[in-house]
Amino acid sequence: MNGMIRKVIEKAATAVVLVMFALVVPGYSVLLLSSCSANEEEVQPEYSMWCTAEIKESVNTSYHIFRDNKFTGIDDNGYTFVTADGMLGGARVLEPFEGNYRALITINEVNSTDPGDSMTYVVNGQGYYESNVYDYNTEQIDTRYFRLDTDEMEAEEVDLIDHEGLVTTDVWQTQAGTVLVTTDDSFFGSDPLGSIFLCVFDNGTDNKVISMDDVSGENVFSVLYVISVSESELVVSFMNVQGIERTIMLDMNGDDITLSDDQVPAYLSAGVTAYNDPDGGLFISDCTGIYRVSEGDMKSDSPEFTMVADWARCMVSAARVSALTPVRIDEDGALVLFGVNDENYDLQPKAITARITACDFPYEGRQEITVGIFDSLYGDIGTNIAAFNRSNTAYYVRPVFITTRGVAPLIDLADEDTFDISGDQLEALRFHAYRNFIQSEAAPDVVITYGMQAQFQSSDLFVDLNGYIDSDTNGLNREDYFNNIFSLSEVGGELYTIPLTYYVDGIVEYDPDDMYIMPSDDYSVTSITFAEYDDKVTGDWNDYDPLGDFLYREDIFSELIGTHYTDFVDLANETTDFSGSEFVDILNFSSGYESNSEDDLLVFYYYYDTGVMYTSLCYVDDLSNFPQYLDSSVWMGLPSSEGNTPSIGVVNAAGITQACDDKDAAWSFMTYLLSVDAQEERRGVFGLPVNRNASENSLRYPRYAFGLVEKLTDSATRMYYSDNDLLVVSNDVINAYAAGEITAEEAGEMLSSQVSVRW
Repeated sequence: MNGMIRKVIEKAATAVVLVMFALVVPGYSVLLLSSCSANEEEVQPEYSMWCTAEIKESVNTSYHIFRDNKFTGIDDNGYTFVTADGMLGGARVLEPFEGNYRALITINEVNSTDPGDSMTYVVNGQGYYESNVYDYNTEQIDTRYFRLDTDEMEAEEVDLIDHEGLVTTDVWQTQAGTVLVTTDDSFFGSDPLGSIFLCVFDNGTDNKVISMDDVSGENVFSVLYVISVSESELVVSFMNVQGIERTIMLDMNGDDITLSDDQVPAYLSAGVTAYNDPDGGLFISDCTGIYRVSEGDMKSDSPEFTMVADWARCMVSAARVSALTPVRIDEDGALVLFGVNDENYDLQPKAITARITACDFPYEGRQEITVGIFDSLYGDIGTNIAAFNRSNTAYYVRPVFITTRGVAPLIDLADEDTFDISGDQLEALRFHAYRNFIQSEAAPDVVITYGMQAQFQSSDLFVDLNGYIDSDTNGLNREDYFNNIFSLSEVGGELYTIPLTYYVDGIVEYDPDDMYIMPSDDYSVTSITFAEYDDKVTGDWNDYDPLGDFLYREDIFSELIGTHYTDFVDLANETTDFSGSEFVDILNFSSGYESNSEDDLLVFYYYYDTGVMYTSLCYVDDLSNFPQYLDSSVWMGLPSSEGNTPSIGVVNAAGITQACDDKDAAWSFMTYLLSVDAQEERRGVFGLPVNRNASENSLRYPRYAFGLVEKLTDSATRMYYSDNDLLVVSNDVINAYAAGEITAEEAGEMLSSQVSVRW
């Protein structure tokens, strides 16, 4: 495995690897983020079926529709439950298994492809599922098979075929398998390792195992999903070791399976999930909505699509829905969906079933690339929604930037004394960290997009991090991984990022087996302000914690000036003054930043250009002065005439650049950042969570900070900005001062002459 990965990695031309999970808001200093604090616990008549107040207390809360508006899940205490009639009635808790177990169980709707944490079998409408349960007494994984009687809502243990290779040794690192019903007595799927397909017949006599290494002469690295086209044919999507996604058709004739990859319709490609229509035909779900293809058109490359749900206009009672959302047609012909209710803009999931009818919003005429509501193993996918055709190259979106467009109409310039955002306009801009796309009827020009930077998938590089997360496993270890990364510095070229996959559906889930490294065309170090406030929201710049800022001194300088602008800006007279002692102190602090800290981490590298970068931040301009403006705050973002400088951001990042000459020192640095102690002590902010606790910790501080942002923006009365980019101006100032070319007084005059304030 290590040799294969080395071979793959060496094909890439990259100068940097940056591990990042970030939310940054460039644009006007106008963005409203809602609080991500949990709602008060709501109780159903018989049983509370969603998380408690903290995500950290949730074991693996997940919900799946499987039949007749019923769904099943696991609560935050590890108990399995099923509902009798959706959200309207109570839920029945299945008796816990013998022994001290926490079960990871998923039950899928017939013909759905929603992956779970354990293999799932649904045959003839009855739920057969294999449960990987962890016994806390013996500290062992135990595999059990159960059948769920959906009429009696009872589960009984059954003897099913022992599927060799389906149970991994680490329940927390298991890669989801995919199982799909094909006929009345068989089903088809992939194992958790993603390299084997199984055709299993219910009588237990004709098991078929297909090695995907033989598919079209390519080595299969990861099975993505399985699409059912008819009772006798399957469409399978997989990823080869070169990172190229392939789709093949499998003809199921008795005991034989024939590979026929030339018969796959073009529309069945990456980012599309298909469901069989009980009346014939196929339902296709992508990031824009759900479409129906008639039975006669299923094999055509140019089928006629009928839109039955448009995610942009049918938010389904504020439900978070996606292409992987289980869907069925009820007796009245309406869609029944399953999603996460984020009506109150928090991170706590609530299982819902929402009934909607077809949307009347026209599909034609949308001439833009937009990030839709699509949750996959690879992040959010943008698609050109002017036409349904999808090319072989998918658009991938790095979860880094958030942008705002069309904000100007929200500002009432007729009244020069007020800056008002309220009512529907407020709701149009309200954003919670995992809501990907909002477009309001009341403010149609306002679009907030999560991950606006659409970029092409890199087909040259696919990195397996399985085993990297846990040094006790037999996969690629940390040292092997970073030694390979270091070798990339010799070929130079573009900056690459590794996007992490976070699902906030009751758990924070990290998928180490399914990661792309994608190039970034427009990354600029100075486009992001780096700082770490730890848990402080008040304090002077002297409390500034430099730990983690391995960047240029001008970034430190700009951050301090921008954050503490009230020391230098007279808002009443709209003038600036950089002549006081506070400015001189910041000059001295920033210019001496290289040797300012005695922290052990900083002995390795201080600045981005020496080869190592780490940062963690959650900032709002003037966040440190927030309490004094609690009732009537003034919001000033980092100034920029182009409106492209961030004013709100949450960034967790760590990286090594091509300038890294001392690999041993850099390796020591990275191994510390990625240790369990560092992850847990510092909220897991170093980009690659080493365990579940660290992964969950990485969300707590952003949720806390976003709550402050909501309070800040709700009380804002005016918006101020400057007509020059402070980051650009400060580069000249701080570097000239640090070089001894100008005095502090001259530096202040330079800033005062180039920075003005207006609103």
